[in-house]
Amino acid sequence: MIEFKTLELKDLPLIREYFARGKSRNCDYTVGGLFMWRDSYERRYAIVNDTLILSTVFNDTVYFYFPVGENLCDAFREIREYCRFNNIPLNFCTLDDSQFSLLKEHVSSFTAYAERKWYDYIYDAKDLRDLAGKKNAARRNHIHKFTRLYPGWSYDRLEQKDIPELIEFLDRFVFNTEKEGAGAYDELDACKEVLENYELYGMTGGVLRADGKTVGFTAGEIIGDTLFVHIEKADVSFDGAYQMLSSRYLLQMVDDSVRYVNREDDSGDPGLRKSKLSFHPTMLLKKTNVLIGE
Repeated sequence: MIEFKTLELKDLPLIREYFARGKSRNCDYTVGGLFMWRDSYERRYAIVNDTLILSTVFNDTVYFYFPVGENLCDAFREIREYCRFNNIPLNFCTLDDSQFSLLKEHVSSFTAYAERKWYDYIYDAKDLRDLAGKKNAARRNHIHKFTRLYPGWSYDRLEQKDIPELIEFLDRFVFNTEKEGAGAYDELDACKEVLENYELYGMTGGVLRADGKTVGFTAGEIIGDTLFVHIEKADVSFDGAYQMLSSRYLLQMVDDSVRYVNREDDSGDPGLRKSKLSFHPTMLLKKTNVLIGE
């Protein structure tokens, strides 16, 4: 019988090893995507025959991730037995198309659905970095305006010495999130945890400054050929700060080994959806939930 453990920060290096083996461009299969929201969604894990099994709770329902490892048959068998023993439905969440296809080899009867708000936005890395062509003219204009308004601006690689300054920056962000509800505060707490455990999370980030103050920072991780942008916060009172921050970060991170950039989902927020579509995604990565009910 599977013995699940509560996902804790000390487990991050182990989980990273398994995700490094995977080939998914799904942000849910990254340490940033998994750990930053682990408490909000009661995430737990188990290792079965060198295969990682993850569970999560959403709307009071237990879901399982697609197992990560070579022994999928053993993993699926253990998940089934666990659900039967605990008398809970067998459900899987956030499967990309390749994972969904593999799952169908192991189950015969199921209900599947996907919600647009959870689709990941995937971009061509060099296109997003270089901002060439007419379609990117508006973003280039924002960047030019930023450099014109704030001639003393700077962008630097995020280092440990920057952490206290960035936590203060996030504290100022609280005043801009009151109208956004509890989820916004949860996100800020998650960002602070990343900063406070920056070396453990193993992300790479950057800091944008202007007029002698921090106006934004960003952080993410690379798995395979994909850069996952987990954190991007900027002070909108500085015109063009978000566009400048994104541009400089991609110049820092994208080389010939990085083909794609994953900027995660929009959570159904209309403003966020408009913004992410304006980056001209190459694809929207569909995520399917599967209800088996055994």
